[in-house]
Amino acid sequence: MGKNGKIFLVDDEKLIVMGLSMALRKEGYEVESETERFIDVADRIRSSAPAVVLLDISLPEMSGIDILKNIRSGKIDTEVVMLTADDATETAIKCMKLGAAGYLTKPFNVDEVLMAVKNIIEKEELRHEANRLRNKLNDLGGKTGNSAFASISESIDRFEESFARISQHTVALSHELRTPINNLMGEAEVALSKHRTPDEYRQVLASSLEEYVKLSGAVDDLLFLIRVENPKAGIQPSRFDALEQIQAVEEFYQPVAEKKGIEMKCGGSGSLIADQSLFRKAVSSLLSDALSHTPDGGKIDISVHRPDDQSVEVTVCMSAPEFDPGHRSSPLDRFNLANDPDCLRGTFLGLSIARSIMRLHYGDITLKHDPEKGLVVSLLFPLRQTSGSDLGEDPPSITIM
Repeated sequence: MGKNGKIFLVDDEKLIVMGLSMALRKEGYEVESETERFIDVADRIRSSAPAVVLLDISLPEMSGIDILKNIRSGKIDTEVVMLTADDATETAIKCMKLGAAGYLTKPFNVDEVLMAVKNIIEKEELRHEANRLRNKLNDLGGKTGNSAFASISESIDRFEESFARISQHTVALSHELRTPINNLMGEAEVALSKHRTPDEYRQVLASSLEEYVKLSGAVDDLLFLIRVENPKAGIQPSRFDALEQIQAVEEFYQPVAEKKGIEMKCGGSGSLIADQSLFRKAVSSLLSDALSHTPDGGKIDISVHRPDDQSVEVTVCMSAPEFDPGHRSSPLDRFNLANDPDCLRGTFLGLSIARSIMRLHYGDITLKHDPEKGLVVSLLFPLRQTSGSDLGEDPPSITIM
């Protein structure tokens, strides 16, 4: 085996396979490939036991997505990176739902492929090392009866979970950035294709500015998600009127709602103890999702109430498409809310942000579909905030109903 591991290439474009094979071998990887027969390629991958599979989606005998399904259903222990000329975010989301570790769009730079392979292999090495340390700590704890070893093992578990979520957010951002970047490139190419009037150039610059705002927002969201995933991230709780804060956020988004003809209203009452800025960020993220996915002329309702003496619930109802509650695996992960008949349509980055904020508050977040109200997202804040000394317990699980 090559010093850096084995890579298996599956693509019917022989020139691409040849070029990638040369580049990978130069970096010390052993390479196997298949360019013609794809029906039983999953069996070959099982026998080959590669560290990473580079799998094209558009193949003549069967699609790469079907091959990915066969790899996962056959419990073949390998990471898969999908290759495709399809730039649709929905396709990327579907692949990530099925367990792909990455997604590269043709034409790609060879260095981009090498970096993706290197990152995946390094991540797997870290995971194996974490498992080795965890097992050693558990053995030591069992022999000595020292609970400190179990505590360290739990810390490794939390680190591994946070690392996985940050990796997902990074993949999410790459596709969140791709559309505005492509729009900017397209507008620039059209503008430079012939001489234009000053007014036309101003229109191009104004349109580009909108795309730059989207890029800035996407980067800010990722940085926020990474920051709150830090196990040392803390909150500054204070008591405040929840409805007052919701109304302030709702007022900010009201012009966007009016432009789309969406009726947006809020009501209820209740004060809570939470980090006020993070509370507004959670509500803002959900409203941003709601406005993106509610059809023109739809409705968005935000309410706050006390379901019991222990908590305050904030509910956002939006006229979004129905989803299948059978998809319970990390339901609020960025790529599990997919544009697919089996789940939610579109991407809901705001849900990931709200989920991270609720983890910091040790609250609950639930997601369900109501026949009359549409998609209902509920944030349940405990009235008593957990202190820093109590952070050894895991936060409540996310619920999809």
